[in-house]
Amino acid sequence: MALKLRRGTEANRTSITPAEGEIIYVTDTKKLYVGDGTTPGGVLQGGSGAGSLTGITDTATASVLSLSDANISIDVDLRITGQEIVGDGDINITGDITASGAGTGIITANRFIGDITGAVSGAVTGNVTGDVAGNTTGYHTGDMTGSVFGNDSTIIIDGASNTLNGNIDNINTLTYDTPLNITNKTSGVIGNTYFSNNSEAQYVKIRRTDSGTAPDQNIGLLAWDQVDDTGTKTYVSFAGWHSGLYLGTSSDGTTYSATNYVGIADGNMAIGDYTPAAGLRLDVRGNVKATGFIQTGSFTTAERDALTGADGMMIYNTTNSRFQIYEAGNWLNMREVSSGGGGGSTDNYSHWNVTADDSTLRVVNGQETIGILGGTGITTASDAEGNITITGTVVDFTDLGVTPTTLAGYGITDALQVGSAFDVTGDLTGSVFADDSSTMIDGQVGKIVGPIESTDPVLTGTIDSSDSSAITFVPALVMNSDVTIENNLIVTNKIVADTIEVENIITNASGTPEISSDTDIILAAGTRVAVSSSPFKLASFTTVERDALSAENGDMIYNTTDNKFQGYENGAWANLI
Repeated sequence: MALKLRRGTEANRTSITPAEGEIIYVTDTKKLYVGDGTTPGGVLQGGSGAGSLTGITDTATASVLSLSDANISIDVDLRITGQEIVGDGDINITGDITASGAGTGIITANRFIGDITGAVSGAVTGNVTGDVAGNTTGYHTGDMTGSVFGNDSTIIIDGASNTLNGNIDNINTLTYDTPLNITNKTSGVIGNTYFSNNSEAQYVKIRRTDSGTAPDQNIGLLAWDQVDDTGTKTYVSFAGWHSGLYLGTSSDGTTYSATNYVGIADGNMAIGDYTPAAGLRLDVRGNVKATGFIQTGSFTTAERDALTGADGMMIYNTTNSRFQIYEAGNWLNMREVSSGGGGGSTDNYSHWNVTADDSTLRVVNGQETIGILGGTGITTASDAEGNITITGTVVDFTDLGVTPTTLAGYGITDALQVGSAFDVTGDLTGSVFADDSSTMIDGQVGKIVGPIESTDPVLTGTIDSSDSSAITFVPALVMNSDVTIENNLIVTNKIVADTIEVENIITNASGTPEISSDTDIILAAGTRVAVSSSPFKLASFTTVERDALSAENGDMIYNTTDNKFQGYENGAWANLI
């Protein structure tokens, strides 16, 4: 027989106090209550009323279920409709926890272990192991393993290869513990790295941070390395120090010394060293070759004298319009100039050449003095301007009382007076002058000065020296007729002639004889031109050099580009073999 319990709505239940042992079924909540005679509405049974199950109690103040045991095992699905699970312990589930339905679908806990499907709102503290699908908003503190993709599914962080790809925006500081290697993954093409800025200049700074005031140190270095099978070699080094900027190159990639560098310090440059010498804008340690002009500094005399002179300096003096050098502690003109008649000159000379009848040529160097001394009956004097006055005693021949008939009568005993009918049959000592007082024979230097001219042959026979040594003709000897040489003709320089007719040309000295001409050299023979005892070598040219020739039909060369004998025929070059 069926047993029908007392029933009613939730409102009916709460309005009565069931008797002890009375069972009430609530039709709208589907819950079962048992009366104890004192509790209004009765006690909920099966964990859903005011009754008590082991580890499960109802607070009776709200629709909240409290679990007091250390471990509560539930072997079936647990469904919570319109309510929350609140506690400070752990929920350990080997299955899934699904939050869905008309509610907010929020699961709040201090720690999640396992897979989470759905949105996660709020801070996540601790490790997240596994894939995360969906958007992540907020800060991430801790390690993250895996890859990161952009909204267009392009990879940004490749967790498999440990690389960073794509564009990086809004990076203010990049810190790294080991050497930072930025590599262009494209192989076989030239890579570009840009530091760009919109509508304004872009600065790239190398910065060093030290505590306190640092001494002269290396701030940074840019190096151009080559990495290959031989290792890593640095061919260009660009270093910035407190003291300056240093650019160094090494052709072998390993050897660096001061001579490999160009140094710039405070706007002054040294080539071939780190630092220029004090006071120099440009200090070149080595030879200099310029294909254009070199302009020295221009100074007035006052500006020049204000310089700290050093031997080897060179300037242009705008006051004197002269190039000047600093030599042996003094400024000197680089070239000598002649002064006007009697006016003197203020130029400094590098040297003078002085000679006299009783001395050989002597060089008077700069800053040395030349003295003009008087003698018997002659005095000299100079004024503040450097003018020298020579004063002598004038002898009036009328004071002799009688007119001398000989040179000795005038006190001249070392001259020879020759009349038109005077013949010299012995030795003649001294000089010989022409009617116009020009020197014909200079007795001081022992040479014939004037020309030897005559309509009749005045030189006949053999011209020989007193000891049969060689006779030297200085300057060039000009012959207006044929010259016959009975013995050998020895020429130490060159023979220049319009036509040379010889039976044989034989060379027996060291070296290679050379026949040269500004135009053509024509070998004309009645039968043939023969090379009898040696190979005949043609001139060698590259193809470029050959094409630059003014070739004519019949020309032959050896082409070093093609390694071929070639001839010019019918207006073009052709291989002979």
